[in-house]
Amino acid sequence: MKYLFSLILAVFLSAAMVSPALAKEKPSSKLQTQKLDLNADKVKEIITMEDKFDTDGFSVITIARPKADKIGSFTVPGRFKAIEFADLYGDGAKQIAVYFEGKDASNHLVLYGIKNNRISRIFGVDSACDIEGDFSTVLARITIDKPVCEEGSCYCPEQPEHEIWIWTGEKFIRER
Repeated sequence: MKYLFSLILAVFLSAAMVSPALAKEKPSSKLQTQKLDLNADKVKEIITMEDKFDTDGFSVITIARPKADKIGSFTVPGRFKAIEFADLYGDGAKQIAVYFEGKDASNHLVLYGIKNNRISRIFGVDSACDIEGDFSTVLARITIDKPVCEEGSCYCPEQPEHEIWIWTGEKFIRER
């Protein structure tokens, strides 16, 4: 009986110990992948979104061709929330709308495009409140909820004031 008790105690103690190398291991990042023809060449590019916020404080979006030809990548300084695709120019090529939350809990939307195999930033907005994009029509629209500031503090009410940006075919302009 003593032998059995000693064996169980030894197994329990050894299982409770954690290797120092395992204890310091970084958690794996969140990875998402989509395939979509971004440049209207009838070949679907591979878009990979990697949320590294918990480990590195940023997220990475990488765009590659199916045969492992990397077009490029970009980082956003925060936690990846969502991605949408828009055809702003009406030419079949897709632009990438990346939504992310900054380190200060602010919301961001940045649009990127690909031209001549180069990624470029088209437009970006941020707010302490929500940001919504509607890229379903020719006149794409971005609605930014604005915080209300009173007596030195700001908050996002249930019925916030909005700032609206509309796509003209060449650039976003602010409505009003």
